[in-house]
Amino acid sequence: GDPKAGREAARRGDIEEFLSIFEGHLQLPETKQALDAASEICQREATVLMCFERNPQLCHRTLVAKRITELCSLSVRNLGVVHNAGERFRPVAEAA
Repeated sequence: GDPKAGREAARRGDIEEFLSIFEGHLQLPETKQALDAASEICQREATVLMCFERNPQLCHRTLVAKRITELCSLSVRNLGVVHNAGERFRPVAEAA
């Protein structure tokens, strides 16, 4: 996950600081070990990285996915959510 300082930087829109903080986090030995383990899982089966952030370009999962693809040959696909898509599917009783 993203360290607290990185989350705070992202919330205030300081994307450069967010990226810098998270790149530093990716250099930690325990993070490298976790990435190696995730890479092994990704090579065995379909894997999904999930996060609350809607925009993949502003999310740590993109940096994690990039690092994993550097460790093994994978393709990455971002799955989006249509904003307010659920409003089209509200039960009739709620729509009234």
